[in-house]
Amino acid sequence: MTLSPREFAAAFSSHDFEPTFSQIAEAVVWRMPGAAPIEGRDAMIDACRATVAALAGTEIERNRFFVVDGGDAVVVDTLTVYRDNGEQSTVASCDIYEFENDRLLALTSYNIDL
Repeated sequence: MTLSPREFAAAFSSHDFEPTFSQIAEAVVWRMPGAAPIEGRDAMIDACRATVAALAGTEIERNRFFVVDGGDAVVVDTLTVYRDNGEQSTVASCDIYEFENDRLLALTSYNIDL
């Protein structure tokens, strides 16, 4: 099943990565200002799987999840609280997705710990 760009972005920004993997372009670039870019489909999938492993057992509360759908460009604005082992962190994120023919070409993620 092919996800629409909106469905892809909503799933990915919710850390529901697996359903999106088949639509990630081989030459994808994931930029996170302040960090080295993740380049290539395999590297992106590895990063996603590492995120899932790191968040195992973490309680996730989404206080904001706003999707702006521009067709081949989708933006997801989130405010998320993470709780694990008595620790809590709140992260504001903005993910900007760029698609061509329903395949992810680029993602820019801005994340701020509040």
